[in-house]
Amino acid sequence: EEVVDLHIQMQSCDSILKRMQEMLLGFQADLVGISDEIKHLQAESLSMNVKLRNRRAVESSLKDFLENVVIPPDMVSSICGGEVN
Repeated sequence: EEVVDLHIQMQSCDSILKRMQEMLLGFQADLVGISDEIKHLQAESLSMNVKLRNRRAVESSLKDFLENVVIPPDMVSSICGGEVN
């Protein structure tokens, strides 16, 4: 009788361990998915950072160019409203 009880307890433990193993394998698969998503987000972040740096560099160059090309408003007024000779 004790052997039968022991056998039943061992089967119960095996069943519990099997469910725990399945749960842990599912958890491991979820972690792999999360890890892949984190890697993707890091790569996307790096790409966005490069784009931002490039845009700032272009903005700075464009600002310098426009400051040299734009005619001041008082000069426009003089040209448009001034006397032609």
